[in-house]
Amino acid sequence: MKILFIDDEEIIRELFLESHKQFHKIDLAEDGKIGLKKALTNSYDLIVSDISLPQMNGLELIETIRKNRVQTPFIVITGDSDIQLAIDMFRLGAIDFFLKPFRMEVLLSRIEKITYLEKENTVQNDTVFFNELYLSTKIAPKIKKIQTIVKDISGKLENIGLIRPEDIFSIKIVLYELICNSIEHGIAGIHYYEKKRILENEEDYYERVDEICATKTDFVDLKIEAKPGFLKMIIEDNGAGFQIQEVPDPAVNPTLNMVSGRGIFLSKMNLSSIKYNQKGNRVEVIKTWNIA
Repeated sequence: MKILFIDDEEIIRELFLESHKQFHKIDLAEDGKIGLKKALTNSYDLIVSDISLPQMNGLELIETIRKNRVQTPFIVITGDSDIQLAIDMFRLGAIDFFLKPFRMEVLLSRIEKITYLEKENTVQNDTVFFNELYLSTKIAPKIKKIQTIVKDISGKLENIGLIRPEDIFSIKIVLYELICNSIEHGIAGIHYYEKKRILENEEDYYERVDEICATKTDFVDLKIEAKPGFLKMIIEDNGAGFQIQEVPDPAVNPTLNMVSGRGIFLSKMNLSSIKYNQKGNRVEVIKTWNIA
């Protein structure tokens, strides 16, 4: 993956380069104007940018890039005081954001979620009617296989032209997060605060989830209905559920650094609606857009 990283602090740029160069091709920029020039004259798979930049701030940067019809996905980095500005950037196509301070390895993990594995035939039971897609499948609770499944589903949507190019990355991220939520909290039964404790202890969290799920016989049910201008996804598990009001909102409580409640928050920012059932083990999300 080719990544443009924009930050005015030299030590942060160097740390990002050292942490990521063995996995990706990294290009650096120290202010908004230099970042803009590089973004418009080169092809990148991802742009990671601080919001508070000299010459041109992050919001101006992404606005200008989008006006030039460049749809490269964005991850933004912000201080606590910039939360509302970061939320505004979601409306311009940002797919994720991080609050300072953050651990560089956590950012690397997030970046890996859009570096999808080779396609496997993991999703079946789909039907295409001209420019409509109906899909129903059961997903085995294996966190490390979810990237492949999401790539397969998004590929089906792209192949029949149902998703706008500017929406495809955000839909991939949201679908990944919600399926993972069903596996982690529904099937494995891990509470949000237990997840935070495991991560703080630097344990292999996903390995722990897969160990628990290996003892289960449950699946995640996924149903997708897609038509021009409309996408509905329903994700359901057989877990005990949860009370959505108990899930921390990372925009309200930045100290959680987007560990808990991240999937729900990203869904709210990138989709038109998100609705859980009363038990909390079934979520329906909808994305709509105008047809030209």
